[in-house]
Formats: sequence, structure tokens, C-alpha cells
Amino acid sequence: MEKLFRGPLAEAFIELAESMWERGRREAENIATMLQRHGVGPGARLLELGAGIGRVAGHLAAMGYRVLGIDYSEKFVEKGREILAEKGITGVELLVADAYTLEDVPGLGSYDAAYTTWTTLLGYSPSPECDKQLLETLHRAIKPGGLLVIANTASYDRAAFTQGLCGCRGPFLTILENYALTEQPVLDPETNTLTNTWTIYRLDGKNLLYLDEATFKLRLYTLKELKQLAEQTGWKLEAAYHDPQHGTTYKPGISSLNTVLRRGDGILG
Repeated sequence: MEKLFRGPLAEAFIELAESMWERGRREAENIATMLQRHGVGPGARLLELGAGIGRVAGHLAAMGYRVLGIDYSEKFVEKGREILAEKGITGVELLVADAYTLEDVPGLGSYDAAYTTWTTLLGYSPSPECDKQLLETLHRAIKPGGLLVIANTASYDRAAFTQGLCGCRGPFLTILENYALTEQPVLDPETNTLTNTWTIYRLDGKNLLYLDEATFKLRLYTLKELKQLAEQTGWKLEAAYHDPQHGTTYKPGISSLNTVLRRGDGILG
């Protein structure tokens, strides 16, 4: 992942994120709907994990939320600050920080809610213990009774359905302004691990010039497993949605994870 976030492929990933700016608006609308349905409205302080260039945080700020978005890629944060300034978006700050420690994040314990979206952090670790550490760290960052929204995140049920029944394993091609990328996901049902290989090409007219490739692994959770992990770290699963806008409940094999967790009153650690 270093190649994509901090290394030679970061420029292509930034272009991909920019191309998804309007998709970020839709994701922000879904997150805002879940937050408001569970009592966190505009004016609240939000913490985004893996904010990238701010394509979701910027839209939530425009809705009236105060957002601090963190990312460990200096390149993403620098580009995001530039884009937000160009668009005249206020109410959002982007900061380089480590989501697993939050040691450089100001105001820990004062946030009304945190969120992560598009399979940003959960599962990008060698074991569930790292995800447990992430949830424990967030427990200390959010006010008692505050929320954690995990939005539009890959679920094991959906990946298994897609690759098992439908046989959809790629490669999948995305064409951008200056780059093209292919994705080749393979699911291992013994470990609940999705291995994905991204191959990046630079566009030269009608030709594709190979740049590099990056392979990463993602541990996928069922809703039951996520609920159990949440309970171990002081969170309670409050809702799981198929369509956040309409409030329809989670559908195994069809839905991404759109979950709302509420922080318990106890202090961990």
C-alpha cells in the first residue's frame, strides 16, 4: 500500500480520488443521514479516518458539520488542502496522522462521531487484533454516547456472493484522464481475506505505458463478526443498513457494511 499512498503510484491514486469527488457527495449524504437518524446533526464535530483528499469531508463540512480528516499520506493531505481551498470549502481540516494511535490529533475525547468510508481502514491489518486496537483508540477519541459510522465498506457476505455465485473476479478496468488501472481481486474463504492487485498504466494517446503494480490484502468481516469485535472494544451495534437513505436494513450477500456503532460510557485502557 505504500506505493499507492506514499510512493510512485500516489499521483495516480490522487487522480482516481479526484474523479470520485461527486461520488464523495453521495457518500457524505449517506453518512449524514445515518448520523442524523441517530442523533448527531449539523454543527457536530466529526473525525474522519483515512480522509484522503477530503472528497467526503468537504461535502460534510458544506452540510454544516465540523470535520477533522486524518490520513497518513502527506501527498493526499497536501492535495486535499489545495482542492478545498480552490473550492472555498471551510469547516474542514486535513491532518497527517496515524489512525491507530491518534497521537497527533487534537481534542481527543471531544468528537461527537467518527466515520470511515469506502473500505478505508478496517481490515487493512495482518490480524483482527489491529482492528481491535483501532476501535479501542477511537473509543477514547469519541464522547461517551457518540457514534462511529462505518460506511460503504466491503463485507465478506457480499464478496463471497460476488465471487462464489457470480464468478466475478476481474480484472476490472478503470480509465482516468492520465492513467488506467486494473484490479484483480481474489477471495480466500478460509481466512476471509481479499487479495487485490492494482496495475497502473500511464495513458500515452491510445497506448498504455506500464508504471507499476501494488498488491494488498484486506480482511473482510461479516456483520456478526463486526458486531462481536465492536462489543469487545466498548461499542454497541445500533443499526446496519442496506440503503441508508431509505433506512432499509442490511441484506446479507447484497449489502456493503453501513453500520452505526455507539460508544459505551466506560473508559478503556
